[in-house]
Amino acid sequence: MKSYQILAFTAFLSLSACTEEIHPDLNTGEFQRLVVEGLLTTETKAHKVSLSLTSDYFDNETPPPAEGATVTISDGTNTFSLSENTPGNYFTDENMTGQIGTAYTLKIEWKGETYTAVSTLKDVAPIIKVEAEEDTEAEPDEDTGRKFYDLLLYSNEPEGLGDNYFWRAFPADDPDNPERTFWEVAPDDFVDGNVIDGASILYIEAEPGETFVFEQYGIGKEAFDFFLSIQEETIYKGGIFDSPPANITGNVDKGALGFFLTSEVSRDTVLIE
Repeated sequence: MKSYQILAFTAFLSLSACTEEIHPDLNTGEFQRLVVEGLLTTETKAHKVSLSLTSDYFDNETPPPAEGATVTISDGTNTFSLSENTPGNYFTDENMTGQIGTAYTLKIEWKGETYTAVSTLKDVAPIIKVEAEEDTEAEPDEDTGRKFYDLLLYSNEPEGLGDNYFWRAFPADDPDNPERTFWEVAPDDFVDGNVIDGASILYIEAEPGETFVFEQYGIGKEAFDFFLSIQEETIYKGGIFDSPPANITGNVDKGALGFFLTSEVSRDTVLIE
């Protein structure tokens, strides 16, 4: 009896080990969606809204830009038109300044559809200073030779739960390189009303002598959930038991992806020594 059981189990394993190559029909063109990336701050400058399209899951090329859209931002009283300076990149006038507490509506008219997103501009605590501390236990990156550093933040967190933060750091001489832009989000649950005295905020890869720009934004719960979902779908996934990746819901309607973020910004620079 035992020999029959062993043979049956062996047969089951052999059948389970069979693999079949599957070529899924992704219907990229049919299900292509608009992707929105916009940021409005309290700085007086030309603020940018980038529009692109989703691309094939297996496509390693840069996503195609969404050209020819009509893009405006309204504060409820005034409407500001954006100009497409480069394909898919739309800018306000250089003298536009966001106001704390104001709800801004982004409106995009593209290919017969109108998309909107609403975001209330939040304030943020000022940065006192930022320091860099080398991780001496980590080996330099095998490909780039760069070392690893903790960015330490000094700031005062205001009293009252509900503040959420978005931090971003990038090389001062290469601000638009996504591969060298590092970011993190966190709520104020454990630091509410306290001094932030050298807390490790970001873990970056850098070369001695480089200068990094560090930015601190105040964001709402909806934006916090959006960025946290990005981390969960990218950084914290990849195992064989993980669920399949999924699109992340932002604050743009009509099935568009991405987020329109408004916030005060506090900025500092740190020299990597």
